[in-house]
Amino acid sequence: YHTLRTYSPALAMANAFIHVLATAVRLAKFNLLKPSTIWQGMPCPSAAATIISCIWLCNNFSALNFTLLLSAIVWISAILQSTTLPFYGFKSTLPNDKFRYLRLIVCFTIICAIPFNPPLIIFCTFLTYMIFSPIYAWIQTYTTYKESHAILE
Repeated sequence: YHTLRTYSPALAMANAFIHVLATAVRLAKFNLLKPSTIWQGMPCPSAAATIISCIWLCNNFSALNFTLLLSAIVWISAILQSTTLPFYGFKSTLPNDKFRYLRLIVCFTIICAIPFNPPLIIFCTFLTYMIFSPIYAWIQTYTTYKESHAILE
């Protein structure tokens, strides 16, 4: 809010309101579901981290007119929080998961890369999660659906 207030007070207030509203809707609606490794809707901490890292990145590069980028990130994360799109969660790893070690290597690489340019690495990490987690969950669901119907045939 404070970052956008100097450029457009009404837009800053709208962005703050939509983020708080989307977070409240997500917490009220989706926390009643049974625990799973696939969440419905983007988790609130991931949405907040995406927005905060975008602000940090734009301030780090002294981007004076980043109101549209930040507004787009806020509104997209708000929509993703309140939809039922599947987001892959990292709560548990199955023993027969063939990508378990690849995930560990990717996480280790990201952690090692953060000191070189923290705002850029953190923003890219959460933006990648925001974009590719629903795609990955859909692939997992489609594969499971395809395997279950192959058994029936």
